[in-house]
Amino acid sequence: MQKILCFYSGSLTAAGTLWQILSNPDYLDLSIHVHHIRIINYTQNEVHKYAASKATLALLAEQFQRKFIYTENRVDFSCLPLAVPLPADADIVAFMAGTMLNMYPAIKYIAIGHATHSLPQQLSKSAQITKALAMYRTRQSAAQYINPLVGLNNEHLSMMLPQNILKLVCQEGKLPCLDSKLIP
Repeated sequence: MQKILCFYSGSLTAAGTLWQILSNPDYLDLSIHVHHIRIINYTQNEVHKYAASKATLALLAEQFQRKFIYTENRVDFSCLPLAVPLPADADIVAFMAGTMLNMYPAIKYIAIGHATHSLPQQLSKSAQITKALAMYRTRQSAAQYINPLVGLNNEHLSMMLPQNILKLVCQEGKLPCLDSKLIP
């Protein structure tokens, strides 16, 4: 069965991306493969993002009565000193997407959502990700990059998503208020 590979960070845009995929009837015949990258660095945000991801994924699966294939990996940059700039999340995601395309030939779409305030910014980001994906892909693939959030900004996403999900996502650099039992 063909699938959509959806990268999921626990952020507002990640929740909005998966929401858009789950509510789009064009994707009903595809299995959904959700992948979380645990990016570990000196900011220590990873623990909260991981807990937010797990909590919101459970709510989305329940809301839409769909099961996901779930995978995750860890990328550890904790050894980098504070003075060294961290690698861009988009580069890490593009590398993992290319790697997963090589491993899973059933991937038809790669969903990486990003909401911005202008369409030119979104198109520029889409072009950057598409170019990066081409660099890491070693096998020929017809998989396409999709951004289900084109034309949407964070305000739209905040109105679209239910409150029980909104209170758990990481928004604009703020970590969610999580019950301590959700943090692994």
